[in-house]
Amino acid sequence: MIKDIEIQNFRCFEHTKIEGFERVNLIGGKNNAGKTAFLEALIVADNPDNILYLKDLRREAPEISRVLPEQMLQNLYFEQKSNRAISFKIKNNINIDFFINTSIAFYEDFFSLPEESLSDFKSSESIDRVLRSFIEQGSNIPPILEINSFSEKMDSENFTENISHHILFVDTEGYVKAVVNSGLLYPFTTHPENLHFLPIVPVFTNRSRSEIAQDYERLILQEEKEQQSEVLKAFQILDPNIEKIESFSLGSPNLYLTRTGGRRLPIALFGDAINRLAGIILKLLNNNSSILLIDEIENGIHYTNQKEFWQMLFRLATELDTQIFATTHSIEMIRAFADVGLEHYPEQGAYFELFRSPRTDKIMGVKRDLETLDYALKHDKEVRGER
Repeated sequence: MIKDIEIQNFRCFEHTKIEGFERVNLIGGKNNAGKTAFLEALIVADNPDNILYLKDLRREAPEISRVLPEQMLQNLYFEQKSNRAISFKIKNNINIDFFINTSIAFYEDFFSLPEESLSDFKSSESIDRVLRSFIEQGSNIPPILEINSFSEKMDSENFTENISHHILFVDTEGYVKAVVNSGLLYPFTTHPENLHFLPIVPVFTNRSRSEIAQDYERLILQEEKEQQSEVLKAFQILDPNIEKIESFSLGSPNLYLTRTGGRRLPIALFGDAINRLAGIILKLLNNNSSILLIDEIENGIHYTNQKEFWQMLFRLATELDTQIFATTHSIEMIRAFADVGLEHYPEQGAYFELFRSPRTDKIMGVKRDLETLDYALKHDKEVRGER
């Protein structure tokens, strides 16, 4: 599990370090406090190549990346200061047995790379092919991102290090033209439909009906009867009368739900809340031993159902060895989180309040354990960045 993260020069984060994450983490704060950007930082720190998916997660206008690909990339940097590298440092587990340090630097083209970096790629035939293809097409050599990543892992018997150095060429569509790593060429493109492979449930993106059905069919193929029943239990949080889930392919796969005494109907007719809940529960069940990121977790969950919802998330996160990071604006959702966590999982949850320091204007993250959060809520203390 991720225990600490340090973020530099990324989005709204000039330099922020947050420590003490637990199994289930809820992040609150005012608008523009950096909650969504924090989830993005976790995505990129986990796999730096994911940085190219962020424009689709944000639904940024594709016209910008077509006309000004440099602008799209510079938006990733704090105050567009692309002359300084983005940096992430992650420590896992309380004994720091796993450490990742990643930096992402922007250059206007390949030949702007510093000499020490160029020396690693000068003999690469694959880079020659990429550069030649741009020239043959009559297009300019595009901007690039240079990624350096270092990790070390320690246990009682072994110590291992891993160093990665590669570059991403970005074409005028804002997608990667090629990844060059260790002198080898890896074609790599991003498309919005591939977002469902990322461990995040964005606030503004409902999974397509076919994606939801395909995820449910994965559970069926794995003969995971217990996990299939978990999906039904999740739906019953919102609608206790749902008694059956079926998947059919009539042109494209679709999920059908049956209510007590009723006929089966496509999931789309049950509203956005059920669709969003399906995205959360299926991503959780199909990605165990991983992390799950949920933006504005309160969306679609009525306050009367929030405690039962948190009970499900705490339980499954523990059973599936998954770490959850979720953001919220809702005081009701924060109260439900504190109540369930403190009563049933006192060592498994933590709340983090993001706010700007009145002295430096830098974003800070303050941890509250469940007991401290419960005390603050009961005494009407400010917990959502109202400073």
